Amino acid sequence: MFKNIAKNLLSLITAQMIYKMLSFIAIAYVARRIGDVKFGQLSLALYLGSLFFAIADMGLSEVYICEVA
Repeated sequence: MFKNIAKNLLSLITAQMIYKMLSFIAIAYVARRIGDVKFGQLSLALYLGSLFFAIADMGLSEVYICEVA
């Protein structure tokens, strides 16, 4: 049992590290490619979009999951 937990934990940690490294590389590449001003505009657009979706959801997905279950 502990062997399975350790294996799954190691897999999760490895996947998270790879994801973070690839995200960093992608952001650095995009920032260098499009420039600082346009990258700032892109970051603002992504932030406002995620803020809009968070406000629009307002926890309804959790309520829906509970009701369906």
